[in-house]
Amino acid sequence: IFLGDIYPLHTEGCLPVRQRRLWGKGEKRNEGKGQMKAREAVRMRILDLCSRRSISEYMLIYLTGMPPSTIKSIINGRSGNPGIQTIQRIAEGLGITLREFYDSELFEDLEPEE
Repeated sequence: IFLGDIYPLHTEGCLPVRQRRLWGKGEKRNEGKGQMKAREAVRMRILDLCSRRSISEYMLIYLTGMPPSTIKSIINGRSGNPGIQTIQRIAEGLGITLREFYDSELFEDLEPEE
């Protein structure tokens, strides 16, 4: 997913931020390849919602009020399994409910966590 080189953000006091590729080069996505783990589904859902709204990683950090390390670890796939309170804060930052966050085919057939 590529969100663009620069997206001017006109949200109360926010400055434009440089956006970057959210999928690394050569990184394999689990699209259409059967089951995926819950943490990967959460990650993909966040990336999809941000992409649809033209929200950068940095803007998501601002909107949620969460530590940058928390958001970055989820987006970069380093988070073991984000808790429900974390996901709720992300959903609220995106302007949706927790139910709307999980209303995706990504969550229909998840592989059990180890």
